[in-house]
Amino acid sequence: MSWTLLHDYNPEQAADSFEQALSWAADCLRGESLCTAIILDEMGNNCSFQTTRRIVTTASKVEGGATLKAVQDIDLDVTTAVLMMHRSEIFALEYDSAAALDLAYLHAPGVAAVNEARLVDSICEFFAIDMLEDLTDERLEAAVIGVLGGYVEETVTFQLEVKVRRPANGRAAASAHELQHTAWSNTPHIRVLSSAVKDS
Repeated sequence: MSWTLLHDYNPEQAADSFEQALSWAADCLRGESLCTAIILDEMGNNCSFQTTRRIVTTASKVEGGATLKAVQDIDLDVTTAVLMMHRSEIFALEYDSAAALDLAYLHAPGVAAVNEARLVDSICEFFAIDMLEDLTDERLEAAVIGVLGGYVEETVTFQLEVKVRRPANGRAAASAHELQHTAWSNTPHIRVLSSAVKDS
């Protein structure tokens, strides 16, 4: 079986063994420059994803008051949060300003603007692709395994107390089916997949 090393945007290197491709990748990663090294098998499948890059962007932090004014531009490392996204959500970062701002806000509450162009360029460099549309589910999965070690899904259960207001002559809320609750993550390292209110 033959193996191919993709080193950023450099020409492909054909290796005789997976071990040889790994050795070449290690040499690239030890270099002074940031790089992404991807090993493909002869069918074009992503078998290894290693990188010294991070996905970064710049956001403008603001302060409140009678007149809002920009305080400073801050660099944000959004690598983990992006890798936890679905591919379609990553695509949306290019044209959906609200999605890009939500991503930045997750890392730095209070930001008012995000450099979307830098974000998209950083994502492309990280995955060694020319444009976001070139990102495949397979490469995204390989990056998740290579950078995050994969991910696990678990259910966290905690008590939820809901205070409601109703007409005095109306009936009380009798079950969870009459209530709805939405949960969201306050950290970029945890992604909420779903939530539900259950009867006790």
